[in-house]
Amino acid sequence: MDLLKILDSVLVAVLWCFCAVMLADLALHIWRARPRYIHLRLFMLMLAVVLFVLVIPVGTVGLLFFWELVGGKVPILF
Repeated sequence: MDLLKILDSVLVAVLWCFCAVMLADLALHIWRARPRYIHLRLFMLMLAVVLFVLVIPVGTVGLLFFWELVGGKVPILF
């Protein structure tokens, strides 16, 4: 069970890091974008922010709920 907690924490940390890198990359593209493509890039950045702010924390809460559902103690993720 301890190995699953470690893998769970690593998975969540990797997802957070991936989303942070994605946001930084999109911000860099927006900085260098041509004016005609700025609206599409702003929309992509908005989707990345929604993913970073909404989806990953909801997934983290879902993982915590899963741990309680299977009868384990709630792992300390961060």
